[in-house]
Amino acid sequence: MTINNTNSVSQTTSNSWFEESKDQVSVENFLELMVAQLKNQDFTNPVDDTQYIAQLAQFATMQSMQELNYYSQSNYVISMVGKEVTASKISVGGKLETVTGVVTKISLVDKQFAIFIGDEMFSLSQIMEVKQVTESK
Repeated sequence: MTINNTNSVSQTTSNSWFEESKDQVSVENFLELMVAQLKNQDFTNPVDDTQYIAQLAQFATMQSMQELNYYSQSNYVISMVGKEVTASKISVGGKLETVTGVVTKISLVDKQFAIFIGDEMFSLSQIMEVKQVTESK
């Protein structure tokens, strides 16, 4: 997902958030394991096939929950653009740096959302306060 301006959002055809990494189990991995178990089972004592169906349903539910979490986070981050935010992070020297300002853009870096206050990048866990921008009269 890329954010072009504060008013437009475009999504690429391949969502990098859900791309499989080497340490995650995919549906294909599950099906390969199931086929291997079926090929090597003891036919005098077969495994109950409803267990496989139940596991597959649980796996599909887990994937749906992960997608829902992603969309929930992306909506939250998009809503931050234009709001006044206070964020803090610890510098290399060990000093706590706190910045307050308006969120100018958001980004997806290494499958993690980040906000920008000016040129400073912060993760969602570094946000301390969010406020509506007040109009000065």
